[in-house]
Amino acid sequence: MKEPMQWYATAHGWIGETDEARVFVDELTYHRYLQALFERKGIPLKTLSEIQRVAEAEWAKQCAVHDAFAADVDFWLTCQDEQADIRVKPREVWIKP
Repeated sequence: MKEPMQWYATAHGWIGETDEARVFVDELTYHRYLQALFERKGIPLKTLSEIQRVAEAEWAKQCAVHDAFAADVDFWLTCQDEQADIRVKPREVWIKP
């Protein structure tokens, strides 16, 4: 049996087990080795919040571009794509009393 390292808040460290042994590593030591591993792999170690901020900023950019695109009805009126089905409304529909 091999149990992966798991965080134990009450112990302020990580504990893993095999059939033969149990290992405890304090949080600072564990983080130091984890940071070194990420550096060797060329991956910046970030918190979930840091990653989410970047993702939310990218999503906001996409939403802004999409909103502008969706608002540009004139684009579809002039794009001449056969899949754009343009139907002119009868005059009585667009002239309001």
